Amino acid sequence: MDSKGRKVVVFSFFDETEDYRGIINAALRKDWENEVDKWAENSYSGERPSRNKYKKNSTKKFSETHNPEEIDKTYWRPSTALALSLRERQKITIDEYHLFYQPKLKDHESEQLNGTHYIKDAIERLVPGIKVNLEKIDIGNGHNLKIVYENLFTYFLNYFNPSQADANTTNIRYLVHVTSGSQAVRMCLFLLAQNRWIPAECIQLWTTKKNDPVGECSITALGASTKGETKLLQNDPESLGEIIETRDKDYSNTLAYIKRIADKTNEPILLLGDTGVGKSQIAKLIFDHRKKSLASKDDYISNKNNEWITKDGAFKWVNCSGLDDALVNDTLFGHVKGGYTGATEDKAGLVELACGGVLFLDEIGNLPIETQGKLLTLIDEHKFNPIGDRGAPKESKFLLICATNEWIPDLIEKGKFRRDLFERIRTWTFRIPNLKERPDDIDLNIDNLLKIFSRDNGTNIQFSNELSRQNFLSAIKGMTFNGNFRELRRIIWRMATIATLEKHVIDDSIIQDEIERLKSEQEWNNKSSSKQVQSPPKIASINETFADKVLNAIHQKYDIKSNINNIELHQLRHVIEVCLRSKTGAAAARELFNVSLKDKGNGLGAKSNASDYMSRYFRRKAISQLGIDFDTIKSIARELRQKTT
Repeated sequence: MDSKGRKVVVFSFFDETEDYRGIINAALRKDWENEVDKWAENSYSGERPSRNKYKKNSTKKFSETHNPEEIDKTYWRPSTALALSLRERQKITIDEYHLFYQPKLKDHESEQLNGTHYIKDAIERLVPGIKVNLEKIDIGNGHNLKIVYENLFTYFLNYFNPSQADANTTNIRYLVHVTSGSQAVRMCLFLLAQNRWIPAECIQLWTTKKNDPVGECSITALGASTKGETKLLQNDPESLGEIIETRDKDYSNTLAYIKRIADKTNEPILLLGDTGVGKSQIAKLIFDHRKKSLASKDDYISNKNNEWITKDGAFKWVNCSGLDDALVNDTLFGHVKGGYTGATEDKAGLVELACGGVLFLDEIGNLPIETQGKLLTLIDEHKFNPIGDRGAPKESKFLLICATNEWIPDLIEKGKFRRDLFERIRTWTFRIPNLKERPDDIDLNIDNLLKIFSRDNGTNIQFSNELSRQNFLSAIKGMTFNGNFRELRRIIWRMATIATLEKHVIDDSIIQDEIERLKSEQEWNNKSSSKQVQSPPKIASINETFADKVLNAIHQKYDIKSNINNIELHQLRHVIEVCLRSKTGAAAARELFNVSLKDKGNGLGAKSNASDYMSRYFRRKAISQLGIDFDTIKSIARELRQKTT
């Protein structure tokens, strides 16, 4: 527990070298040094004590000849120092300690197993009242960033299960230890916290004194709050446990209709709406409503009605945005041992874990196209295979809920979303209105947001009087609220934070400062918007070349700017310039790739060889999406010349 009365949960990785091997070696070295001192005191009589006798990392010898309690008070180790330093330096007591270790690290299995249990006993002995939970995480050799990140991500995804989000984030302070474990482990834990995948602060430890078991510590908040701003907790201002009330008649009717069909349907539900309108919350409300309905039925009725959602079913959620093909496939479908390099044991995916419950796919529009086909098969047949599993498919029945803030028909036209999948997931489609379409809900939710802030920060923040409140409402009445409830929450959180520094009430001065800040933000947004509305990109300066005209014509036809970045844009411009002065694609390839091919010793004697390198360029992912090639460039150039003449 910390000074604000919050429960403290820490995550740390067992460091075999510093936590275990280093301590054993240091203790054995000290034994050898003592023997050498005795030998010197006895006038160097007899044979000098051999260092080799104490070099062996013998766990048995160590445990038989050393008092664990004495060792604990003498040597600094990151995992034990974490508990000691927090208590001594920060006046924080750990309520829940999760110690990760790698159970199948080749040639290190015994050190991992013995070491973690030794450290667990040491921590619980040094700081009475702490319960250390040993967590097995298979991260390969601990140095492959991709494997480490994916497995840590999966662990936290399951730990911060949205079905338990309210319990996990209410008045809890999370800390991740970033000075223990391999360099890859430390980096990945830091990135998970920095990018707000987990709602945690980072803690660092160090020691400046020899034989100091406590050391020093520093806690750094990287912008992640302890409530609702993390991606694993769906990044909504309202967590799954918070209810956004409404006075809007149409929205009330929509919610009522959703509840009616939620009891009966097993068909997919699609929620449409801008970021921050509460799509994730509605998905959880559907799940809660269905479970509540099941609680009133006996098992016979449930089985007779072929209920897909069971009383033990779980709510499984994943944000499809920002996940590459490999990670999203592994997250959804899991893998079997040996399914890919580094997969040393079976892992169940969310599809399997959601059986009997709800699988919520947020930002479905960002689901990789390759995974969309697997999802379509899963919806139709309720069967799937984990990565690397060539046996009979597994079965999983659940209610699928999808959400997106994108217009999927546009994605279909661009080839980024399958039309057949779109038709399949929109059996029930509901559009969630924006906050600006529900102006009466702004007033209603201000009090709700202030209650959440007060609860999370152990205070009681209110407006100084009703007149101040009404002045604030009048000032923001004309706002567009493009960020919806996130934007409203941001405004309320800022004013409430300033209030905690002053009079603990939101008065006219705080309101006026906020209004001025909002005006400045609006001016900045308008300037940014005006800069974004541009004509096709211009690569050349004052003297526009014919290659630039071709590039701009391609942009008008293929919408280059939304597909490739600036570096690729400049590369494409150079390729166009070379293609325009070359008679064939092979000739263009000779000029474009001559240096690289010469270095590789391949030569350019055959036209097919050069043409192959040219086609490889146009098969690049970013370029292939545009659907252009050497012939297309030549064709557009001819059209431009005809218009000019």
